[in-house]
Amino acid sequence: MDLYRAYDPYHQGYARLAAEHRGRVYSYVPNLGRFVFNDGLSRDWIFDRDFSYHPVTAAQARRIVAAGDLGRLHPVDDRELLAYFTPQARTLTVDEVLATPSPKAAHSDEGEA
Repeated sequence: MDLYRAYDPYHQGYARLAAEHRGRVYSYVPNLGRFVFNDGLSRDWIFDRDFSYHPVTAAQARRIVAAGDLGRLHPVDDRELLAYFTPQARTLTVDEVLATPSPKAAHSDEGEA
């Protein structure tokens, strides 16, 4: 799986940890502790490319997950998104995502977290 920081062009400074696998993009939701299929990011990945995607290594992704703040949804302001993602059947655990090395991140800066 390829791992990325996906930066939202419409919300400055807002980013998500994303995992792309066969054209499907899963985003890490710290509130849920897992990666969930993200239809909007998948469409953007394939068609729009409005977001910018910066490769990260598994080590960097582990630090992002441990910090727990990148992509965190506000329990009140984002309640509709949380309600949508919580029962999501297409999910991946952190271990499933990070167990597979990301070949595209091999040249990214290991110091970036």
